[in-house]
Amino acid sequence: MKSFVFWTIVLIHVSVNAFSHDRRFSLSLSPGLMYYQGDMSSSLAPDMRTSHFSLGFGVGYRLNQIVKLELGYNRGKISGADSLVSGHEKRNLHFESPISDIRLLTYIDLFGIYDKIWPNTLMEGEYGGRKFLGPGLIFGIGYTKYNPKGFYNGEWYRLRDLGTEGQHIPGGAYPEPYNKWALNIKYGISFGYKLSNKVHLEMEFIYHDVFTDYLDDLSGTYPDYNELIATENGKIAAQFTYGGRDGSVVRKGQLRGNPDTKDAFVTFGFKLTYVISRKDLEFFKNL
Repeated sequence: MKSFVFWTIVLIHVSVNAFSHDRRFSLSLSPGLMYYQGDMSSSLAPDMRTSHFSLGFGVGYRLNQIVKLELGYNRGKISGADSLVSGHEKRNLHFESPISDIRLLTYIDLFGIYDKIWPNTLMEGEYGGRKFLGPGLIFGIGYTKYNPKGFYNGEWYRLRDLGTEGQHIPGGAYPEPYNKWALNIKYGISFGYKLSNKVHLEMEFIYHDVFTDYLDDLSGTYPDYNELIATENGKIAAQFTYGGRDGSVVRKGQLRGNPDTKDAFVTFGFKLTYVISRKDLEFFKNL
């Protein structure tokens, strides 16, 4: 929550002090749901048992009738569990992780392209005087912070600190601990309605393809059980590595996850946008 407030203040400060063009800039608030895609999920469709509330904030700049840029921040949570996926019950792993995402999005208005190619005198002005917005395509990049945790015996444990795939076993035979920050690319769709010239309500669906396979702390192979137990937090690490099973019967090097595919998360929900006028900027500057 502290990071959300921080980035909200930063974006408002940037918008008020740097923006001067009338009706090209906007502020947006995006409540919705966030869910995970990876080794502990079964399909692209959301599972309400592992979908969580998310909240985003953005500052937008419209380049022209077709393209808009938006710098924003989104905060939410993802989770997953083998017990909810058919065929994964034996592995018996689970996780949840907070998500903090700094993002730069590009919105492409498909109707704006159509109107540019086939101009219609009845559709002049911003958004062509339309009430309906979109359909639009969304592309972007982001920088995501994550930190997967597991629950055992009444307590949450940070899985990265335990080294569930041997990251803390000395000797160099295992991967290094993964970074808690990762780049991602985003793509999605949007459509909405112009409530007034200054207030717009839209729906968005955005897929965030993250450049890591460790959103869920699950990627490669099982470590050697005896080597894992010998680490500082070995007994707890073994609990999460083997899903509560007897790890001594699991062969070292056996696949634990799918290292060939990266993890992802999805956000979908509403976006309320307020278009900033020059008069609004003067008001904020004088506060």
